[in-house]
Amino acid sequence: IRKIHDYLIKTVSYDDNYVEGESVTLSNKANGALIDNIALCSGYTDAFALFMDELGIENFKVSTENHVWNVIYFNEQWLHVDVTWDDDEVNNKTTHYFFLIDTEELLEKGIELIFIDNQTVSTPYIRNLLNVAEEQNLIAKHSLKNTVQLLLLVELDRAEQERIEKIQNECDEA
Repeated sequence: IRKIHDYLIKTVSYDDNYVEGESVTLSNKANGALIDNIALCSGYTDAFALFMDELGIENFKVSTENHVWNVIYFNEQWLHVDVTWDDDEVNNKTTHYFFLIDTEELLEKGIELIFIDNQTVSTPYIRNLLNVAEEQNLIAKHSLKNTVQLLLLVELDRAEQERIEKIQNECDEA
């Protein structure tokens, strides 16, 4: 997993010049990352997901209003991987700041999650659940943490279904 993460970082550059509907590159898709070696976060994410699919590793994509990254099921837990944010082109190095981190660690890094279908389930709500979980006995703690993971999976599934519908609509229009 790490080799794929690092390979994408070493071979792909972020497309600072992309303009939707005007750019000739497919940097918002895996093609951009894997063929043209240029991508937006969605291109990095799609490429990483293709590799995970080939390895048989369950994975989803998570998005905020302006960013997308991967979540994979590894070592019996769901972990976040953000290849885009780990690509430090300014310093020309690979970082692992967003590599295989759990949701608690992601929230600690200041990432704000907002569930589109239910905006009351946002980062403060999740943080509160996790804080309550820390104060509980082992069974309650485990149950609350599983609830947070379930909330994330439901949102991931919704986002993926929305993405698939968008692609199908684009294909129907073409």
